[in-house]
Amino acid sequence: MDYKIRFGQAPEYNDLGEEAEFLDMLRSADPEVRVPEPYYFWQKKSTQNGFPRVKSFLAMELLDAVTLEDVTNGKEKLPDGFDAQAFFGKLRRFVETMHQKGVIHGDMHDRNIMVDRVTGNPRVIDFGTAKKIGEADIFTEDMRGSVFGSDVSGVAELERVVAQFLTEAKKSV
Repeated sequence: MDYKIRFGQAPEYNDLGEEAEFLDMLRSADPEVRVPEPYYFWQKKSTQNGFPRVKSFLAMELLDAVTLEDVTNGKEKLPDGFDAQAFFGKLRRFVETMHQKGVIHGDMHDRNIMVDRVTGNPRVIDFGTAKKIGEADIFTEDMRGSVFGSDVSGVAELERVVAQFLTEAKKSV
């Protein structure tokens, strides 16, 4: 998980309190797809030199999982018996449930989707750009400058990348 300090950030990022609310709202959305459970949120608002200042801290569960980015880059391995079809079926179901609850993740890419090391189930992290449906355009641009479009097309792109990775891994064995 990327624990950047989000101070002086662009307005498209949620503050840590908003991120904690999304995590809390979605932590029981699906029994097989998890988001980190927020444990503690602290925020102090003050003024410094006439300017508003906010200090925040969010503590959340550490997931025993690896990012799809680390897997496809060869830094981590998939759990034994990993079933890509089942994994992406569960992830698509979670995205549907998330949308039914009125939430758009807005940043579905290989660093924000993880694979549980034991179960092989999806884990979704980083709700720093999540929005409630109606508050944001569903078609968003990620930090790398490439357009993923909706969460659904982001998952489809990840599925394509992982399928290609698995195909190449089989060839090399």
